[in-house]
Amino acid sequence: MYQDFNDENKNENYGYNGPTYNGPSYKGPVYSTPANDGKGQAIISMVLGLTALLLFFSFINVPLALAAIIMGIISLAKYKTKHLPYALTGIVTAVLSLIIMAYSWSMVFSNTDRVMQFYEDTQQLPGFDIDADYMGDQEYQDL
Repeated sequence: MYQDFNDENKNENYGYNGPTYNGPSYKGPVYSTPANDGKGQAIISMVLGLTALLLFFSFINVPLALAAIIMGIISLAKYKTKHLPYALTGIVTAVLSLIIMAYSWSMVFSNTDRVMQFYEDTQQLPGFDIDADYMGDQEYQDL
């Protein structure tokens, strides 16, 4: 009923001795890769620049801004004016975030003496004592 094949009797068609198809085989559809037009780099530059602008007070904006500037310059150098608004937005917002960060941190560090003076002045105010229990003082019970 079943034919037993051993290694000598095996052929390529597994026992089928009819006509075979020797034409070209089906290779599937041919997909072409999309052209790299640089829009992705320009949009990444814009997103990184806007994110750096939003996070200007933290130091995370420095690597974000540098990455935005680099991606924007690469996009402008490779693809010229095709996606100019995205790349320029990324570069301008990144530079702006670095300028705002430098200005804000310089204001914070230049006013440390004033902050310390304000803290010392509030400590010396009459009746101001951090350790006092104000609920037990006589002058507040009358209120």
